[in-house]
Amino acid sequence: MSNTSTNPNKRTYIMWARDYTDVECWSRREAATPEHLHDVMTKWEPGFLKVAGVTIPEQYANLPAADKRWNGSLIIGNTESLEAMWELVKSDAYYRDNVWDKDTIVVMEFFSATALPETAVLALPGLVLPAGN
Repeated sequence: MSNTSTNPNKRTYIMWARDYTDVECWSRREAATPEHLHDVMTKWEPGFLKVAGVTIPEQYANLPAADKRWNGSLIIGNTESLEAMWELVKSDAYYRDNVWDKDTIVVMEFFSATALPETAVLALPGLVLPAGN
């Protein structure tokens, strides 16, 4: 297994961010999501994203996808440094708009014991991707 992409100057990092727990956080997440997804598709460096997803609280685990709510995010990506990963996190709409709990975000180098895709493809229900993505 490798901890680098095809570019040997990049390493793999993981970011796990819990959402704030106040009652307004879900509304802030919904409001920030269009900008977050736009940036993922247009501003993130091609080949950066390997895995992305959300964490789902137990009370939503058995609901249909349309009824689920989540309480955090996970990203695995390739970039030049830990500092570069933090820059990406801090520039994200979820960070700026107080969705992610800034005091509990974890960012660290990640060594995968399984193969990671060269490039992740967003596969969200109802998401229409621009041509070429």
